[in-house]
Amino acid sequence: MNFSQFSLLKFGNYVKKHEKYLEMRKKLRTAHIFKPYEEYVSEAIVISIIMAIIGSILGGIIGYIIFSTFPIPTLVVYDQRLADFLRIFSPYKIYTTIAIAGSFFLILIGVLTYSVLMIYPSFQASIRKVNIDTQLPHAVMYMYALSRGETNIVEIIRSVADLPNVYGEISKEFSMILRDMEFLGIDFMSALRNVQADTPSRDLNEFLGNLITLIDNGGDITDFFSMQIESYRVKTKRDHTLFLDMLGMIAEGYVTGFVAGPLFLIIVAVTLGSMQGSMTWLLLGMTFVVLPFGSIGFIFLIDLMLPKDEQVIGSLNLRKVKEFAGIRTSEKKYLFSWDEIPGNDSKKLIEFLKNDFDIEWINKAVIEKIDDNIIKASYKTSSGENYLLLRINDEKNSVELEIDGVRTDEFIVLLENGKLSIYEMIARAEKPLFEEYKRSKKLLRIKNILKDPLKSFFEEPDLSLIVTIPIAVTVLLFVIFFNTGVLFEGYVEASNFLTNYILLSIFIVLVPYIIFFETRSRKLWKIENSIPQFLQHLSLINETGISLAESLRIMLRTERGPLRKYVEKMYTDITWGSSTVHAFVLFANDVRMNMISRVVALITKASESSGDIRQVLDIAATDTNMNLQLKKDKSVNMLIYLIIIYMAFLVFLYVVYSLTATFLPPMAKGAAAGGGAFIKNFNLDFYKVYFYHTALIQAFFSGVVAGVMGEGNFRSGFKHSLILILISFLLFKFMVQV
Repeated sequence: MNFSQFSLLKFGNYVKKHEKYLEMRKKLRTAHIFKPYEEYVSEAIVISIIMAIIGSILGGIIGYIIFSTFPIPTLVVYDQRLADFLRIFSPYKIYTTIAIAGSFFLILIGVLTYSVLMIYPSFQASIRKVNIDTQLPHAVMYMYALSRGETNIVEIIRSVADLPNVYGEISKEFSMILRDMEFLGIDFMSALRNVQADTPSRDLNEFLGNLITLIDNGGDITDFFSMQIESYRVKTKRDHTLFLDMLGMIAEGYVTGFVAGPLFLIIVAVTLGSMQGSMTWLLLGMTFVVLPFGSIGFIFLIDLMLPKDEQVIGSLNLRKVKEFAGIRTSEKKYLFSWDEIPGNDSKKLIEFLKNDFDIEWINKAVIEKIDDNIIKASYKTSSGENYLLLRINDEKNSVELEIDGVRTDEFIVLLENGKLSIYEMIARAEKPLFEEYKRSKKLLRIKNILKDPLKSFFEEPDLSLIVTIPIAVTVLLFVIFFNTGVLFEGYVEASNFLTNYILLSIFIVLVPYIIFFETRSRKLWKIENSIPQFLQHLSLINETGISLAESLRIMLRTERGPLRKYVEKMYTDITWGSSTVHAFVLFANDVRMNMISRVVALITKASESSGDIRQVLDIAATDTNMNLQLKKDKSVNMLIYLIIIYMAFLVFLYVVYSLTATFLPPMAKGAAAGGGAFIKNFNLDFYKVYFYHTALIQAFFSGVVAGVMGEGNFRSGFKHSLILILISFLLFKFMVQV
């Protein structure tokens, strides 16, 4: 019995009896979490109970530590009956403390876990909504390109569904349309309405509603897509204006909540601590817990709110790789007869699926033909339904295998003695060779990285972390290992020794990463700026009726920008025997930008469906140029908020410096002179180090926020973080003399 079955057994009936959980069914469908709502809620309840038990144990440990470390004050109660009742627990203070702390954490963690799990589907749906809204205009442009070649609407939707690496959540939504039609037997219009009802995106809901109305009335699909493209352009400009207004409120919220707010609380805590005794733990909690975790939450929230173009990187389909690599063999293996399923060849089909795909449940499955073109094998369990489909194409020359909704393999069909015989495809017969090919590709990538690490780091900045993080950790551990005693000499002494080495480790990690990341970002920015001109040139050349391959050769005469080497490489690939489609796909994978992936998908599909692609290229060029102009406008406007973040931090730094340099020294002298009843337990060295650490932490997170708000990417904030950390370091080392 697995976890899901156990949860259903214990709480499934309870969930079914309460109608309040029925709305979870809609939330799960919207979030594309494919589980029955009874199962999901039951699992949430069990997980919450487990976490509550863990929380109570953790709370008991914390209660014991509190009782052992801090004196429990006497409780003054004026109600005699309540006092007599509480006096019963007086001899058992330690057990009472542990029980109270355990109960508190039991309720807190249990309720928090349950709330998070119940909210998660809505949260996931909101993320999907952002992704759908981002990709929808580009998907509609792609659909427009296909419609100009008189491709029917079902095949257009299928084509979008086949490109999840380019159109992301849009492809998943369209896959649900195909699932309803081909697996559940629902008609096309009803499938459209189902997706319209379940999608979290209002924009996609309206688009599908308009599409349904158009089909009902027999309208022109191409004209409809063209009008939708223009409509999305207007909407994009409107949303851009609203975004800039929202950005101002976000900046004000950050300055108030995470610069001025903590500064005010720290000043109050320092003042009260000097008068009424130490408030060390409150101050340390503010700096090392509230400030970093609060900033991380705020950064995460901003990242969700900011409209951004998802950088979904296109990847070359493995089946296409097999074809392109030229792996061929003349052998073929007979599998079964299509006409004998279900029937005499069912056993052959079962043995093949079990041996080649490790499908254990196929022995117990029900095998049936849904229609002449689809064979379905299914097996129902308490946790859901396992199924697979074999779908033969209209030309009766190919069969696709889908396992649990995922396209897995393809087979060839031959007409023999009036019956359709299914054979193992040539590529599968060479599976060991292809697996070796894939392993060789991975080894080649590793060798290329080792051969020229700098080039690899510039292409993939994250690879640099594999080197720099171990170096930074080694340096820090080396210093700690040979100076362990310093760690136990107190906060001030340990901090004076370790802070510089921690900063050194941070610089070891971030400085190379910033260099590689910023270099690649500037390179991609140049490529982005050259795409509209590339599309316009391609459009002008295509107008004369010249093929795409020949168009690339002509463009080499005039192309002098950052795209020249890629155009030259595409043309070289074509002259060496690669197809035009493969050359463009390799170009997209080489650059790895979503804008390029969309353009490549648009060009290749438009050229396949229609020889004249000039109008498609013109629309793509106009749309790309508009998006670039909006990005530039956004960058200019966001620069203002970048300056605001810098100014807010510098004000924070000035106030902290003023406190440390002018306000605290007289208080320290007063405490040293006796201080009377006003100043108690004042340690100037502690406050200097504390404010130094506060400034460093504030510097790091202010920089990251500046990157998110100024450039739309938290990685872009690392350079701002280092600048602000360096300013703080110089100020405290040379002026405050920490």
